[in-house]
Amino acid sequence: MAENVKCYCPICKQHTHHQVMAEHLYEGDDDEYFWRQTYRMVKCCGCEHVSFDIETFEESNVRYDDDGNMTFYPEHLSYPDQEGKLKPIETAWDFPDSVLKIYKETVKAINNECYTLAAAGFRA
Repeated sequence: MAENVKCYCPICKQHTHHQVMAEHLYEGDDDEYFWRQTYRMVKCCGCEHVSFDIETFEESNVRYDDDGNMTFYPEHLSYPDQEGKLKPIETAWDFPDSVLKIYKETVKAINNECYTLAAAGFRA
């Protein structure tokens, strides 16, 4: 499989070309809503870091031009690290144990878009 895709590389910290090492496709079309997800194990063509990418196409990711032609805009999620996620501060080792535990969980809550929980964590 020699296909290449462009997705986020956590080592290069940017969108780069990745060689697809393996992939699996799920799709559904029940006459009401179309979706497709492609799960891929990918290797960065620059730094050769191996990661996991999920590419999602849904009807909500479609745009039409003036002639009525459809264009899909995929969404990508990359694992283990994702683009734009909050990184814990490096000097957190200096925090008291109870504060450090709450801080780490609060950062995880923000990165998983649990903002109410994150606000409660920062208040604590």
